[in-house]
Amino acid sequence: MIYGHIANWREEQRLMKQLVLKEIFRWLITQPDTLDPGKFAVGDTGFNAIVMREEPVVPGMETFEAHRTNLDIHLCLKGAEVIRVALTTGLTIAKEYDAAKDAVLLTPPPADQYSTLLMTRGMFAILGPQDAHLPFHPAGEDSILKLVVKVPVSSLV
Repeated sequence: MIYGHIANWREEQRLMKQLVLKEIFRWLITQPDTLDPGKFAVGDTGFNAIVMREEPVVPGMETFEAHRTNLDIHLCLKGAEVIRVALTTGLTIAKEYDAAKDAVLLTPPPADQYSTLLMTRGMFAILGPQDAHLPFHPAGEDSILKLVVKVPVSSLV
């Protein structure tokens, strides 16, 4: 997992030795916080970004998700959210892996076994296959506008 502010991505790029991540971040810093929800091409990378406007998670519907073939880059465009993150090791499967969605749903771990990431405007998180996550927990009263890029792990080798 990598967590930081989009304004500092150049300082963080030493951690992003893969050209594809550099290209994605070069595209991300050019995006306004007024994008409409939908799917957008990420420059010439061949990847897509999904812009979502979401209301907070409904209590009782709190399953973590994890991916096997993709990592997620989350960027907060507007509002504020908390993303809960835990290692997938030891979590119980709530819904079997769906290859078409590249997602497995996992039962939430106890509160002392996950971390929280505060995502405000401009904050980003890169979550790998080992990072089970539960986004869309409110950290304010506004709805959340965020952008997520799915990056195949195989493109980073």
